[in-house]
Amino acid sequence: MFDVSDIEYGPKSLKSGKSSGIDDLCAENILYAHPSIIIHLKLLFNMICTHGFVPDAFGEGITVPVIKDQLGDHSLTSNYRPITVGPVISKLFEYCILNKFEHLFHTDPLQFGFKKNSSCSRAIFVLSQTTDYFLKHGSNMYLAALDATKAFDRVHHIKLFDKLIGRGFPGRIIKVLLDWYGKTFSTVKWYGCFSQAVCVRSGIRQGGVLSPLLFNIYINSLLCALRSSDLGCHLGDVYVGCIAYADDILLLSASLVNLQKMLNICHSHGDDLDIIFNPGKSCLFKVGKCHNELLPNLRINDAEITWVNSLKYLGVHFVSGRSLNVDISPLMRKFYAAANAILSHSKDVTEITRLYLLESFTLPMLTYGLNVLFLSQFQLKKLNSCWNSIYRRIFGFCKWESVKEIQLLCERLDLIHLIDKSKFEFFDKMYKCENYIIDRCGQLVKRCINITQLYNRYDVYVDDKVCSFAVSRKFYQTFGRRL
Repeated sequence: MFDVSDIEYGPKSLKSGKSSGIDDLCAENILYAHPSIIIHLKLLFNMICTHGFVPDAFGEGITVPVIKDQLGDHSLTSNYRPITVGPVISKLFEYCILNKFEHLFHTDPLQFGFKKNSSCSRAIFVLSQTTDYFLKHGSNMYLAALDATKAFDRVHHIKLFDKLIGRGFPGRIIKVLLDWYGKTFSTVKWYGCFSQAVCVRSGIRQGGVLSPLLFNIYINSLLCALRSSDLGCHLGDVYVGCIAYADDILLLSASLVNLQKMLNICHSHGDDLDIIFNPGKSCLFKVGKCHNELLPNLRINDAEITWVNSLKYLGVHFVSGRSLNVDISPLMRKFYAAANAILSHSKDVTEITRLYLLESFTLPMLTYGLNVLFLSQFQLKKLNSCWNSIYRRIFGFCKWESVKEIQLLCERLDLIHLIDKSKFEFFDKMYKCENYIIDRCGQLVKRCINITQLYNRYDVYVDDKVCSFAVSRKFYQTFGRRL
């Protein structure tokens, strides 16, 4: 079943620097092993498929509880996220299955999670463009963000395998997965101590390569049911009534009545999938002329879902109003907290090294999601001021001194042009994307912004930066001792 090319795909996909499993093997043991290991792995994996069962060690994993909120209550189990590390050989086997049967893992385009050439940015982009489209046409937008309680842990194995059979997965692969999930055990590691192994009877395997893809297949029928109902938002003939990123489901509708019907579909279909939507953690969100109106609460699971003025979706904080506004203050708080931590622990390194550290670890926090969102000039200036303050702290500048010259000397762009550059790169990739929903949203953006002008503005700035090195030399002569 598997040939050498399938086996070679596995080591190429492994990431270095990861923890070892219960067998004390890590990715480096495979990557730097003798080339003959490919032949041995090929024989092992083919025998697994031939006989229909996996070694017992494939089902063993080490679970490490990781604290979600360091400032929260450490005695609450809900404040911990379990991270499971499995054997590296089992991950190689999963990579081989993925490489061989990648076409069978296809799911609805409305699902943006755990897919090749997909990301949170694309889901946020679809949300922002759909909302802008309906608001510009004089309509209100009503959103429902649903929280599925322990969705990954509630996957019913028999129903999952039934969906795999319906997709045409080979019987040998299903038999292997059935045996694999029947011998899944987890051992909890806490401060160097190990608990007894506990058998896992439901949910997808923690730490598995195929696990998120299998979850997408499991929940795909819910997205298909919403699409079949034809309720919710449309961009022309393209249905965008639902945006999903794994178990984060967002319903979009221009009608309250239709939104309630969509919630009813989620409730009834969730019962079939053993997925429970938590009304307490779910919320309703409105944008448009109705943002100040008192609207009745909608219901799911025979309980009410309340309206909120602020919605956090995929790490972006949206604020209700006549348009879809973005709250940048959480980004700034995270940025300053991370920057202060790095600066306080890097006093003995050079200025350029500190700048590299901050660019690597804090700049992505400050610019998260901004490549697909259009902020006001006031917000851009505030973010640019945040980033400029880092240059002042690194190079010892006063608050009233400009950092433009030091940015030119360091061959860096300011934050506004960095955001323009990331927007252009996103749009360039978007037009090459095969997702027709992204393509439709891209057509809407073309009417609002000239991508060529965006690139030219960035390109001209780069040319000006090169021409400004004469000024930078004079600046260096004046402030060179500071560097």
